[in-house]
Amino acid sequence: MNLADISILDLAGTFLGFVLTLMTFSYVFGDNALFRIAIHIFIGVSAGYAAIIAWYSVIWPQLVMPIISVT
Repeated sequence: MNLADISILDLAGTFLGFVLTLMTFSYVFGDNALFRIAIHIFIGVSAGYAAIIAWYSVIWPQLVMPIISVT
């Protein structure tokens, strides 16, 4: 894999991960705004991911599809 195979999204994701890691490590200097922003982002992304997994694994196949197939 050479540098030409790396897309803009890969670079943006790597940069975002690096920035969020630095924001999390800023807790070493005390509880500050950067750390709180990073934690809020992590919690929001985790909640969104859990909601999507619940929708596609449980709610859609076991609740919505049976209701649709009955009508």
